[in-house]
Amino acid sequence: MATTLLDAHHAACAARLAGQTALDPEILARIRNHYLGALARGEVDNHGTRSPLATDARTLIRRFRRYENMILRFATGPWPPPAAQPA
Repeated sequence: MATTLLDAHHAACAARLAGQTALDPEILARIRNHYLGALARGEVDNHGTRSPLATDARTLIRRFRRYENMILRFATGPWPPPAAQPA
Protein backbone atom coordinates (compact mmCIF):
# COMPACT_ATOMS: atom_id res chain seq x y z
CA MET A 1 0.00 0.00 0.00
CA ALA A 2 2.83 2.38 0.80
CA THR A 3 4.26 1.99 -2.70
CA THR A 4 0.83 2.61 -4.24
CA LEU A 5 0.32 5.79 -2.24
CA LEU A 6 3.82 7.04 -3.05
CA ASP A 7 3.26 6.35 -6.76
CA ALA A 8 -0.03 8.24 -6.57
CA HIS A 9 1.68 11.15 -4.86
CA HIS A 10 4.42 11.33 -7.51
CA ALA A 11 1.87 11.13 -10.33
CA ALA A 12 -0.25 13.89 -8.77
CA CYS A 13 2.78 16.13 -8.23
CA ALA A 14 3.96 15.62 -11.81
CA ALA A 15 0.48 16.42 -13.14
CA ARG A 16 0.27 19.59 -11.05
CA LEU A 17 3.71 20.71 -12.23
CA ALA A 18 2.58 20.11 -15.81
CA GLY A 19 -0.36 22.46 -15.18
CA GLN A 20 -3.03 19.77 -15.31
CA THR A 21 -6.15 20.19 -13.21
CA ALA A 22 -6.57 16.43 -12.64
CA LEU A 23 -4.80 13.16 -13.28
CA ASP A 24 -5.28 11.40 -16.57
CA PRO A 25 -8.20 8.95 -16.14
CA GLU A 26 -6.01 5.99 -17.15
CA ILE A 27 -3.40 6.84 -14.51
CA LEU A 28 -6.10 7.30 -11.87
CA ALA A 29 -7.66 3.95 -12.83
CA ARG A 30 -4.25 2.27 -12.48
CA ILE A 31 -3.75 3.84 -9.04
CA ARG A 32 -7.19 2.69 -7.87
CA ASN A 33 -6.52 -0.80 -9.25
CA HIS A 34 -3.24 -1.03 -7.32
CA TYR A 35 -4.95 0.35 -4.21
CA LEU A 36 -7.67 -2.32 -4.35
CA GLY A 37 -5.06 -4.96 -5.15
CA ALA A 38 -3.08 -4.01 -2.04
CA LEU A 39 -6.24 -4.36 0.05
CA ALA A 40 -7.01 -7.75 -1.47
CA ARG A 41 -3.46 -8.91 -0.82
CA GLY A 42 -3.73 -7.80 2.81
CA GLU A 43 -6.97 -9.72 3.21
CA VAL A 44 -5.44 -12.89 1.76
CA ASP A 45 -2.29 -12.56 3.88
CA ASN A 46 -4.29 -12.15 7.10
CA HIS A 47 -7.26 -14.45 6.44
CA GLY A 48 -7.77 -16.95 9.23
CA THR A 49 -4.79 -15.71 11.21
CA ARG A 50 -5.39 -15.17 14.90
CA SER A 51 -2.90 -12.70 16.25
CA PRO A 52 -2.99 -9.11 17.42
CA LEU A 53 -1.06 -8.05 14.31
CA ALA A 54 -3.52 -9.77 11.94
CA THR A 55 -6.45 -8.23 13.81
CA ASP A 56 -4.89 -4.78 13.46
CA ALA A 57 -4.23 -5.42 9.77
CA ARG A 58 -7.87 -6.38 9.16
CA THR A 59 -9.02 -3.23 10.98
CA LEU A 60 -6.72 -1.11 8.85
CA ILE A 61 -7.95 -2.80 5.66
CA ARG A 62 -11.56 -2.04 6.59
CA ARG A 63 -10.67 1.61 7.17
CA PHE A 64 -8.75 1.82 3.90
CA ARG A 65 -11.85 0.48 2.14
CA ARG A 66 -14.29 2.75 3.97
CA TYR A 67 -12.25 5.91 3.46
CA GLU A 68 -10.81 5.21 -0.01
CA ASN A 69 -12.13 8.42 -1.53
CA MET A 70 -10.78 10.48 1.35
CA ILE A 71 -7.38 8.77 1.27
CA LEU A 72 -6.98 9.23 -2.49
CA ARG A 73 -8.42 12.75 -2.58
CA PHE A 74 -4.98 14.27 -3.15
CA ALA A 75 -4.75 12.31 -6.42
CA THR A 76 -8.29 12.58 -7.72
CA GLY A 77 -8.44 16.36 -8.28
CA PRO A 78 -9.70 18.70 -9.45
CA TRP A 79 -6.93 20.86 -8.12
CA PRO A 80 -6.92 24.62 -7.90
CA PRO A 81 -4.71 26.37 -10.43
CA PRO A 82 -1.15 26.98 -9.28
CA ALA A 83 -0.60 30.21 -7.40
CA ALA A 84 1.07 32.98 -9.31
CA GLN A 85 4.73 33.35 -8.41
CA PRO A 86 5.70 36.79 -7.08
CA ALA A 87 7.95 38.77 -9.38
